[in-house]
Parts: sequence; structure tokens; C-alpha cells
Amino acid sequence: IYREIIPRELTEIRQTRFTAVFKPEWIMPDGSLNTEKLFTMFQAFWRENSEIWKEDMAGYREAAPHLTFQAFLQRVANGKGFIGREFAYGTKRADLVLKWQYPEGEQRIVIELKTLSQKDPYETVKTAALEQTAAYADKCGATESHIIIFDRWGKTNWKDKVFSDTGEFNGYKIKIWGM
Repeated sequence: IYREIIPRELTEIRQTRFTAVFKPEWIMPDGSLNTEKLFTMFQAFWRENSEIWKEDMAGYREAAPHLTFQAFLQRVANGKGFIGREFAYGTKRADLVLKWQYPEGEQRIVIELKTLSQKDPYETVKTAALEQTAAYADKCGATESHIIIFDRWGKTNWKDKVFSDTGEFNGYKIKIWGM
């Protein structure tokens, strides 16, 4: 905690000046996050770099996508953001909650990461992920929710892997990103 908070507090003025000069393309004119741009950028990044990871890391299929996405999001956390990581196995919580401060308030973005398999095709994964993501969005007061579904079994070409879709569960509109 101290390694992350104290340096930020000591350099807050420089950070503010830096973000005033350096405007990442995922920040909207009002200071909020443009998640469409951010997730589209990650789709391109994943398409170009996904082969650096083994498909299965010590029995945990989602390890490479999780670690890669968290590393990608760190650029947001280094701005005015915070990445909350939920690793409580079996609690049906979302994998990540991205919090972003801007002049109008705070964005709370729930992000669930899933992988496809032969026994769990897209529609099965989508249905379960929508229910899980909506439940956590409700619990944490999310301003928006996203699901990222990684196709790691190599039978689909990239043109079909990279897509966006939407779903809804209990009144929550959830954006789905294919990787």
C-alpha cells in the first residue's frame, strides 16, 4: 500500500500537470473514460500479442488473459484510476472493477473475463457471464459493465474472434467483447 500511495501523494502536482499535457485517447473531453476506445484498443493489443502466452498455465486457462488485461489496464490506473481485483473463488464476484475519478464523479466499471472451450461455447459462457456480471454490477453500484470473452482454443480465425456484442440481465445492459 505504501509503495503505491505515498509516491502518488508526493508527486500529485506533477501527475496532474502530466495528464493535462498528455491526453490519452481513452479519455473523453469531460475527463471520463471512453471504454469503447479502451476495449477496442485492447482487442487490437490482444490480437497482436496473445501468442506470447501458453494456452494453459498450470491448469488455469484464464491466467494469461487475466494477467495481460490487468497489465494493459495499469496505464489507466496510473492516471486517475484504481483497479479492484476480486479473487474470492466461488463468490460469483466480477474479476475486475475499474474505478475512474473525473470532474462529474466516479465511473465504476465492472469487468468479467471468461474463456471459451469446447464444452463451454459462446452462448453458454455469455448466459452465465451476463447473470454473474449483472449481480455484481448491482452489488457495487456500477456505472457500466463489460464482459471479455477470450477464444483460446485456436479453431476460430481472428476475423471472427474480435467482435462486440451486447446483452442484458435484470435491467443491466452489458457490453461483450470478443478476443
